[in-house]
Order: sequence, then structure tokens, then C-alpha cells
Amino acid sequence: MIKLLNYRALFILCILTAIYIIYISPWLNTVATFKNDKQLNGHLGIITLGKTFDARSYSKALHHLRRFFYYYSQSFHNNENNAKLKHHHMSCMKYLRRIPFRLHNDENLKHAITQAIENVNIILENYNFENNDRNEQYYFGQYG
Repeated sequence: MIKLLNYRALFILCILTAIYIIYISPWLNTVATFKNDKQLNGHLGIITLGKTFDARSYSKALHHLRRFFYYYSQSFHNNENNAKLKHHHMSCMKYLRRIPFRLHNDENLKHAITQAIENVNIILENYNFENNDRNEQYYFGQYG
């Protein structure tokens, strides 16, 4: 009876370890990458000023940004994520570019947010270039 209980406990422990390695660990790495990029966080801080004017676009952009970094962290092990990276990059930029159109008559804020959005675009393009270069593929950039 005790042997059977030990085997069950060992089996459950192995299953929980596999679930952690497959699902939870990549998500934690994504959050760490997302939080450790100082430039990206600085620009997102400026974009956050426009959150009150268009909260939906801001939340959708952050969702796609998190998904972008999730697939970016997966791209070190799986090189089939290039299309997903590009999709989430474009979706993130689509929602971020909506925010300046909702601002109220503040040209300085509009200029700062627009500059921050373009800088986020450049950062994400660099991540895409790095990913494709690592996988020995050529990436056709957004403006190139």
C-alpha cells in the first residue's frame, strides 16, 4: 500500500514538474523580458499618459505586446514563431497608433506619445530582426 502511494506521489510530482516546465516557466520568462527592457518600459510609460483617452486600445496593445514577448521567448527553442511574432507586432502597433487620435487638443502630449509609439515600433522591429537573424532568415521590415 505504501509503495503504491509513493508511486502515485512520484507520478503526480513528475506531471506537475512537466506542466511547470512547459507552460508556467515560459510565461514567467516572458514577463521578465517584458519588465527588464528599460527602453521599452520608458516609452510605455509615456504612452500610458494616453490611456485615459483610449483605454481599450491601450489594453489591447499591451495584450499583443505580452503575446509578442511570449512568442519571442519561445523562439529560442522553436523557430516557427516568426509569423506569430510579426502578427502580434503589427497588431500591437495598430492599437497603439489609435491612441493619439483620441487625445484632446494637447499637441505636446500628442507629439510625445507619437514619438514613444514609433520608438516602441523600432524596438519591436529590432526584436524581429534578431529573431530572424538567429534562425538564419531574412526579415522584411515594416518600412523596408
